[in-house]
Amino acid sequence: MNIVYLGKMPLHVHSGRSELVSALATSGYSAFYVSPLRMKDYIKHFLGLLRYDADFSKLHYHPFWRISRKCRDYETNCFIKILKNNELINNQTFVLFNDIDIGGHLRDILPSSITVIYHIYDRYSEHGHLRQADKQSFDLREKEVIKTVDGVLCVSKKLLIETQQINNKSFWFPGAVRADQIINPQTSKKTTLKIGIISKSLKRLDWDLICKIATNLPEFIVEIIGDNDLENSRVYPDNIHFIGQIPFTKIPQYVNRWHVGLALYEKNRFNDYCCPLKYFEYSSLNVPTISTTIPEGITFAQLYPEIITLADDAECIAEHVRRIVRHENRGDYTRLAKENNWLVRADQLVEILKSIKKYD
Repeated sequence: MNIVYLGKMPLHVHSGRSELVSALATSGYSAFYVSPLRMKDYIKHFLGLLRYDADFSKLHYHPFWRISRKCRDYETNCFIKILKNNELINNQTFVLFNDIDIGGHLRDILPSSITVIYHIYDRYSEHGHLRQADKQSFDLREKEVIKTVDGVLCVSKKLLIETQQINNKSFWFPGAVRADQIINPQTSKKTTLKIGIISKSLKRLDWDLICKIATNLPEFIVEIIGDNDLENSRVYPDNIHFIGQIPFTKIPQYVNRWHVGLALYEKNRFNDYCCPLKYFEYSSLNVPTISTTIPEGITFAQLYPEIITLADDAECIAEHVRRIVRHENRGDYTRLAKENNWLVRADQLVEILKSIKKYD
């Protein structure tokens, strides 16, 4: 079995897709990661100057030079050339992609012997600040892709339910965390009353709720990790500490000291379909999660009630924080991460691919 992932992001930019392919390679499968690189990074790659935050030495990495996203035929030819050069044009090859701009037409041009899988890792039309009309156009294009591919991986149950209406070879395939990131619960020591939240963009957080939580928990420090893209017009409670953007490998140094990790999501279409990586990341560091109620939050709270708590107002969240601190010496919160790491997910993917082959 050969598994080729045509990714949107290059290998040196941390993503769950590269982690998945790395886990497949670590598990002994023939795993390839292919992605576009701009000229500057393309040159750095061949000079060995790109820096990675994980060991990807076991996977086969084949980047191609991106001239422009508009050059679809050129990028398609680059990808097919990589397949041919590595003798991957055969019935043992599975091609996965997560970007319909560079992979959405692959089922039409690749031999039928190759199995083509679309990996829906987000509600993609909610990215890029698209206008409503553009979002609708994207969703229509995506539906056509879903119809044509051999199978679909869906990051959330809500996505799965909708996708199965179009393609019955659709499977629930949530995110995960690195297996080597999961700590021994006995080594987790918390000496200061701290809670916190991680977010790539702080604009996406519910700041009215965060400020109310901080006010209701004056004895706690509330640490915020992420790119501070906020406007400076708001006055924040003194116990909110902005850490800023930090390297992925240094996140455990902060989160490991928290009593609770917060996952506070606003009500919007993107969050309705997302699978919060925070659940896995917090669990890997033996930190329980308090999350606002979103569809996938309900799914994981049912599966891991001792780890995921749902609450939507500041008073309830503060009450849950204090309850968790009172009973913390009884808690091992790593079960979610142990059952949802990338090595586990790699084995699940292989079983999914085998089942898709049986349909043919």
